[in-house]
Amino acid sequence: MEKFTVIIPAKDRCETLSHTLEACLAHQDANFELLVSDNYSSDATPQLLEEFKARDARLRCIQPPQPLSMAAHFEYVLGQVTEGFVMILGSDDAILPSAVKRARECLAQHPTAEVLHGVPYMFFYPDFYSEDAGLIFAHLYPRQEIRSSREWLQKALNSECGAADMPMPYQMAWVHTRVFARIKQRTGSYIHSCFPDYSLAITVAATTESYVHVSPGYGVSGISGKSNGLSCSYPKASRAIESSFLTENEITTHPKLKHTRSLFVVLGDAMLRAQEARLLPEGASIAWEKVLPRACVQFYTEAWEPEQLRENIASMRTIADNFGVPKSLDGMGDSKESVRSWASQLPFLNDWHHDEWEAVLDGRLIGVRGVHEAARVIEAMLATSEAAKQEFNAANASEEDFLAWGILQQAKQAATLRKQLRDLNHESERRAAERDRAKTQLAGVRAKNEKLKAKTKEREEASKTSWLPKWLRGR
Repeated sequence: MEKFTVIIPAKDRCETLSHTLEACLAHQDANFELLVSDNYSSDATPQLLEEFKARDARLRCIQPPQPLSMAAHFEYVLGQVTEGFVMILGSDDAILPSAVKRARECLAQHPTAEVLHGVPYMFFYPDFYSEDAGLIFAHLYPRQEIRSSREWLQKALNSECGAADMPMPYQMAWVHTRVFARIKQRTGSYIHSCFPDYSLAITVAATTESYVHVSPGYGVSGISGKSNGLSCSYPKASRAIESSFLTENEITTHPKLKHTRSLFVVLGDAMLRAQEARLLPEGASIAWEKVLPRACVQFYTEAWEPEQLRENIASMRTIADNFGVPKSLDGMGDSKESVRSWASQLPFLNDWHHDEWEAVLDGRLIGVRGVHEAARVIEAMLATSEAAKQEFNAANASEEDFLAWGILQQAKQAATLRKQLRDLNHESERRAAERDRAKTQLAGVRAKNEKLKAKTKEREEASKTSWLPKWLRGR
């Protein structure tokens, strides 16, 4: 039986890591391991890992020999797994409770598969800085297909799909260690871009013939305020985190790019680095004349500050010059209206593969606070959707009846989940209160000890100045 391993390169995110650990250890698969590498966190991450390790032996904790950049940390932790299938998560992500079970079922149907790629799910933490805060996005309806790695790699090169459509082991795909071994053998390293997730999406596609694409998927992308990726590509993100991330990596963005605020450009960077590592097919070329207009349209539809917007567009023009496609941005203008008019004349902007979300739920309405709770809600929605499909296929009901029944069942399930989450919250609060009482008692004992030490010291000092003779004080 193949081993399944989730690896988490962690640093200074204990407040969300606790939710991630809860989610990953929520199932009972017999051959599963959760591997967490702590990159010398300065917060309570070490204590948190010790607490979870005492609860579940499937958690293995390691630490690199010295503090590493994010790219180097990914490189290190990938080298610690030598068998079975691997998925990488961030410290605010999760896998669904049934992720390993369904991966094994898929593998039973496709025993030679090296990559099991699932549709993505997303959860925005309630304190995230956007209108999406608290929302859960899900795909519900089952499907399965064998995708040609070369075909989808070509789509990415043509700017027709994103990293989420590729066999990306970060949050989405179980990838066999044989694939990672081939990448390392051919290039000497696993990671080739300062964005490890996008880098791996391209290199895995470049070193496999095909991958199984399925829905339901396996992983949940948790979006929190400390996300490194969003710090570089989201208007309201921390520019301090962005600066720190870009300066700490040994692998920089490609000299011809020097810009990361568009995920289209980030994917281009990953493809460019893979091309230089001789991983892409011979003669492959990146369609920068499509990548850069997409990026510019994206910038104008997001809430960038005017100065940042000017910086972003100026960078796109520089990149266009660097790759010999300056005319690709001709006629764009510098207002939303002119860009909208210009974009309407670019038909290739519509040639983008995108799976619409099939369910969006405000998790705050049922008390969802972390990604492990979001994963449970998604699992319940999937179960409800499947039950509805089976019942109404048998009853030959209309699509409207199916949707109404599904909404009703999900509402009932939401009420049940809300009660369960409330009970969990009460239990969590009870444990927190017990910890507070224990801390108070401990502080009281320490205070008494300090008083006792002070009194003892006073007595010793007093004895030194006593009027009694020295030979008598010693008795």
